[in-house]
Amino acid sequence: MADLLLRHLGGERFSWGGVSLSSTSELRAAYIGALQIADQGDTRPLMDFARS
Repeated sequence: MADLLLRHLGGERFSWGGVSLSSTSELRAAYIGALQIADQGDTRPLMDFARS
């Protein structure tokens, strides 16, 4: 959804780490960790991950 909004507003899509997050990996663990931090109110790690 975020990618669609960014494209609609003329921005570039998020890269989300550049690979699939569906398989178990260190990258997926980093994504889940960033989501958990965002759930606590700090969205910066998730935004950093989305742009990585």
